[in-house]
Amino acid sequence: MPTATNALKFPSGRNVKRAKQDARALAKRNNIPLYQALDTIAEINGCASNWSKALLSLQRDLPLPDQLSRALSWLALLDTGDYEDGWLAASDFFQYRNSPKNWINETSADRRKFGHIISRKPVKVISVSSAITDQWLEFHSEFNSGVQIVERMMLSKDTGSKVDEYSCHKVAD
Repeated sequence: MPTATNALKFPSGRNVKRAKQDARALAKRNNIPLYQALDTIAEINGCASNWSKALLSLQRDLPLPDQLSRALSWLALLDTGDYEDGWLAASDFFQYRNSPKNWINETSADRRKFGHIISRKPVKVISVSSAITDQWLEFHSEFNSGVQIVERMMLSKDTGSKVDEYSCHKVAD
């Protein structure tokens, strides 16, 4: 199975690679066929369907290329220290909730601690129905300081290209 599929996460937070390992162990321990163990592990990890349908569902939840491109372009502004341009490129809603001065000061202070970006992987889309958005994008990012963070952003429902919300937090050790 492709590496990208192995990185997908079940609703429980368990990634596909680890879930497959769990299924092999379950099959061996209970002397059952691997396909049955995979189905059981998919259910245990929050998918009510069989393994194949669970994987399709997890893959469907990844961001669309347009959304991903827009999100990564905006994050690149933060990565290069262009916090003011990031604020300007965000939606009116974002700008209303974050003054430029506070956004620039808080973001630059956080980013200085992180260092330079090494990698960023899109992890999932969380679909919601609300007046302002229909999904959150989530990324796992690693910086040269060794810090790993989860970044979440909500794209504007109206334009689909501007950031309405952004948050990040360190991954627990």
